[in-house]
Amino acid sequence: MNARLTYLYAGIVFQLTAAMCSAQSSATATYLELHKKELAATSYADILPLRSKTSIAHDKPMSNEEKKFLFPLFKSTLPKQVTIVNEQINGTSAILTATAKPETQNANTTEKTTGVIELTLEDGQWKIEREKWDSKVVMK
Repeated sequence: MNARLTYLYAGIVFQLTAAMCSAQSSATATYLELHKKELAATSYADILPLRSKTSIAHDKPMSNEEKKFLFPLFKSTLPKQVTIVNEQINGTSAILTATAKPETQNANTTEKTTGVIELTLEDGQWKIEREKWDSKVVMK
């Protein structure tokens, strides 16, 4: 009986370790899928399942009218084509560094957009904790 419990315990530990390694190694891939869902969202409610509980808790209370007004503004700030250039995972947190392709090309300017995305592993799934994008346009 004792040997059975040892094998059972070892099996559970192995499965949990494998699940954690799999979740950690897929932070970048998961974010890129979450980003696609952000771009496809049609309302504030559509993005809530993508975000962590902590992130949602930090939202200021808003009326439905405010959500309807602010949601298009939020969507307009999201870059369309994102490339993750660095991933750092520390337990249940991940920080991704990203670049985004410029929306428009102009011969007189150079645009550079970078982002820092913080993810939290919540109930076995990566969720967006914070997403910050900065764009700089330089005249040539």
